[in-house]
Amino acid sequence: LGATISREALAGAANLIVPALLILAVLSAVGVVLAVVLQRGFGFDLTTALFAAAPGGMNNMAILAKDAGGDGFAVALVHLVR
Repeated sequence: LGATISREALAGAANLIVPALLILAVLSAVGVVLAVVLQRGFGFDLTTALFAAAPGGMNNMAILAKDAGGDGFAVALVHLVR
């Protein structure tokens, strides 16, 4: 896939930096707000809430949450429902 990228495509990618950063900021803000809702409204601990609200694959988020001291099962369940 990388071999098919041309110089023109890379030059055009510079125009995507601002929208990409905006999407990153919005997704991060929404994730934090949802984590607070999970923590305050549903009794999740902060680590579990953050991993449950973060975008990503169910398995990966559950494993990362467990490694960080959160409840991997709860994270997997939230991602399954999502």
